[in-house]
Amino acid sequence: MANFVPARDFTVGWICALPIELAAASEMMDEEFADLPSQPADSNLYFFGRIGVHNVVAACLPAGQMGTNQAATVASQMKTSFPSLRFGVLVGIGGGVPNLEDDIDIRLGDVVISQPAGQHGGVIQYDFGKTGADGRIARTGSLNAPHTILLNALAKLRANDLRRKTQVLKHLSQISSQPEFASLGPEKDTLYDTSSPHIGRATCAKCHPEDVVDRDARATTKPVLFFGNIASGNQVIKDGQTRDRYSHELGGILYFEIEAAGLMNNFPYIVIRSICDYADAHKNKQDAILTRLLERIPPSANNDACQRTAIVGLGGIGKTQVAIEAAYRVRDAHPDCSVFWVPAMNTVMFENAYRDIGRSLNIQDIEDDQADVKGLVKATLERNKVNSWLLIVDNADDTELLFTRTKLISYLPSSRKGSILLITRNNQVAARFSRSPPMPLLEMDNIEATNLLRKGLDESQFSDSQSTTQLLEYLAYLPLAIRQASAYMSSNKNVTVSKYLGYCKASNDKLVKLLSKDFDDQDRYEDIRNPVATTWLISFDYIARDNTLAAKYLSYMCYLAEKDILRALLPPEEVKMETDDEMNADEAIGMLIAYAFILQRDTADRFDIHRLVRLVMRNWLREQGREEQQVTETIYWLCERFPWPKHDNREVWVAYLPHAQAALQVQNWCTDDELLCDLLYSIGRSNDLLGKYAEAEQMHRQTLELREKVLGPENPDTLGSINNVALVLESQGKYAEAEQMHRQTLELSEKVLGPSHPSTLITRRNLQACLDA
Repeated sequence: MANFVPARDFTVGWICALPIELAAASEMMDEEFADLPSQPADSNLYFFGRIGVHNVVAACLPAGQMGTNQAATVASQMKTSFPSLRFGVLVGIGGGVPNLEDDIDIRLGDVVISQPAGQHGGVIQYDFGKTGADGRIARTGSLNAPHTILLNALAKLRANDLRRKTQVLKHLSQISSQPEFASLGPEKDTLYDTSSPHIGRATCAKCHPEDVVDRDARATTKPVLFFGNIASGNQVIKDGQTRDRYSHELGGILYFEIEAAGLMNNFPYIVIRSICDYADAHKNKQDAILTRLLERIPPSANNDACQRTAIVGLGGIGKTQVAIEAAYRVRDAHPDCSVFWVPAMNTVMFENAYRDIGRSLNIQDIEDDQADVKGLVKATLERNKVNSWLLIVDNADDTELLFTRTKLISYLPSSRKGSILLITRNNQVAARFSRSPPMPLLEMDNIEATNLLRKGLDESQFSDSQSTTQLLEYLAYLPLAIRQASAYMSSNKNVTVSKYLGYCKASNDKLVKLLSKDFDDQDRYEDIRNPVATTWLISFDYIARDNTLAAKYLSYMCYLAEKDILRALLPPEEVKMETDDEMNADEAIGMLIAYAFILQRDTADRFDIHRLVRLVMRNWLREQGREEQQVTETIYWLCERFPWPKHDNREVWVAYLPHAQAALQVQNWCTDDELLCDLLYSIGRSNDLLGKYAEAEQMHRQTLELREKVLGPENPDTLGSINNVALVLESQGKYAEAEQMHRQTLELSEKVLGPSHPSTLITRRNLQACLDA
C-alpha cells in the first residue's frame, strides 16, 4: 500500500499542460504516495510522489483547456492546498526556435530551461502590451525572474552539464525507452526554411523538399540542454515567419509555449520544455488516433480475418475528417489496396455508393435496374481473386436502417483481403458492428482548435488571443462548430473573433442561429446540410424513435445544470414497468452516452450534458411547441425530488440545488405558478442554511410576490413567505425592515388565523426576538 504523506510535507509543485506530460511526470517519481482528500475550493486532481529528498505534488490542466489563465488557476489552487510549497516546475513539450546563424541548433527532443538573459527574467509574455498601427505589439511590464534558490540550482546544473556529470540525460534516456514517451528519432526531424509553406493534410509528404534546411548530423542522439529566455502567451505560434519575427523583437528566444506567463508573478517557477516541433506550420507530431487506425485498418494488419474497426464520437467532432486522412495514408502506403467510401445516411446513398464500387470492379449486370447491387458487390469483394480493399462506411448512425428495416449491415463483405472502417455517432452501433473496442474521438485541444479557427481569416480578425480562447471554450472545442465560425468570419471580413464571441454571448437564441447557419464544407456531403444544430437534430430524431425514455431524459436534462446531474433526479417512465424500470433506465442512459450527448462521471449515477447539445435541445423543444410543457414538467419533478432542506440531509439538497437554480432561469415558460412557488421556496430555504442571505432574500421575495398574485395576500402560505422575508432580513442585520415585515405578518395572522393559532404565536415570538436583537 502506498504511503500517506500529509499536505504540509509537500515542498515542490509540478504543473503539466497535457495528460501525457502528467503520465511522464509520474514515471519520474522514485516513490508514489497515496492520494489525499480533495479540498472544497480546489478542482485540481493531483499525483503525489517523491523525487530524491523532495516530496512532489503534480497536477495537469483540465483536458482541452490550455493557456496562461488556466495555468494560473491550477497554480493558485495548488498553492492554497499545499502551503509548504517552496517552488514549482512547469514541465512539458512545445515549439523550439532554431537560429543556426547564432549557433542555436535546437532539435526535436532537446530540452529548454528558462533562465534570465539580457533584459528579461527567463519568461517573456510576448502578446501582452499595446498593438500599434502596423499590428506589432509594444510590450509593457515584465515577469518576475525565478527565485534565487532555483537560479543557484540552474547554475550548478549548467556546470555539471559542461563537465558531463549531469544525471538529466540519464533520466531522459530511461523514460524515453518506454514506447509511450519514445523520441521519433533524427530521421523524423525535419526543419523547413522559415518561409516554406505547409502543403497537404496532416503530414509533410507534399511539402517542398528543396525547402528542407541542411543540418549536420549530430555525433550522438542524446538531447542537448539549452538555457535562456522563452516566450509565453495565449496565442499558439504555428508560422515560421511569425516565430522568427517575435524572436528578433524579443532579442532572441529559445521556445514558444502558452502557460508559463500565468505563473511567474504568483509563485517561483522554472520552466522545463522538450522540443516537439519548430513552432511552424509543418507537422512533426503523430496524431494518436491516426496512428492507431493505421495499425488496424490496412487489410495486411490481420491476414486471418476481415478487419472491423469503428470510430465513434459526437456529431461534428471530426470523425469523417480523420477517416479521410486515414484513407489517403492507406492508399499512399499500400498502392495495390482499393479504398471505397460508402455513406450510410439512407438506403439510396448506400446503394448508389455500392453501384459505383461495382462499376470500378467491372461487375457484370451492375447496371441492370433489377440487379441486387448490394449483394453483387458483397459477393465480389468476398472472392479471393480481388485485390486487397478498405471499405469506409460513414454516418452509420441509424440502428433501424443498419440492423432492422433494411439490414444494411448484412451487406458488408467479409474477407481476409479486406478491412472495414465504420464511422458512427452511436456507440451501440459500434458495439454491434465489431467485437473490438471502438476508437473514441474526443474534443480538440487548444492548439488544434486555434489552428482550425484561424484558417481563412485575416490577421486583423484573429489578433485578440483572449477572445480566441474564450470563443473556443464557448464552442466546446467542437471542430464542426469551429469550422462553422471560421467560415462565417471568412465570408464577413468585418467580423473579428471578438465580435463573433460577442454574438455568441449576446443570447442563446443568437448562438443557436449561428449554429444553424449552413456553410460550405468540402469535407462533408454536398446534399447534406452542414450546421451543427442540424447534425444533432438528426440524432435527436433517431433517439426519439428508438427510445422514448432516452428522449424524455434528454428533454428534461437540458433544463438542468450542465454538470453533475444525479440519476436520482431523472423522472420515471409514464407507464411503470415494475422490475423492468431499472433496466429501461439503464438502456435510456446508455443510448444518450452512446451518442455522446451526455458523459458519465466517475460514478455510475452522475452525468454531464454537453453544453451546446443542451442549448440546441432547448431550441428544438421550442420549435416543436413543447417548451412550456417540458419546463413545467421539469419543475414539477424537481419539486417532487427536492427534500425539505435540513442539516441532516444537506448532502442531498446541496447536490440538487444547482439544477433547481438552472431550471429557475427558464421560469417564464412554467405554466404552473404554484409549482414555481415551491421551487423558489426550496432554493430560498437552501440558501438560508448555506448562509447566502442575499440570494435567499431574493428567492423569498419572489416567492412572496408570486403567492400574493396566485393565492392572495391573506393566504397562510403567503403569510409564511412574509415571515421568511422578515427572518432573512434579520439575518442580514436589517432590523428595521425586518420588524416592519414581522408586524405585517402578525397583523394578518391574527386576522386570518386568530390570536391563539400556533403560527400567530410563532410570529409574535419572531417579532420579539427581532426587537431584542
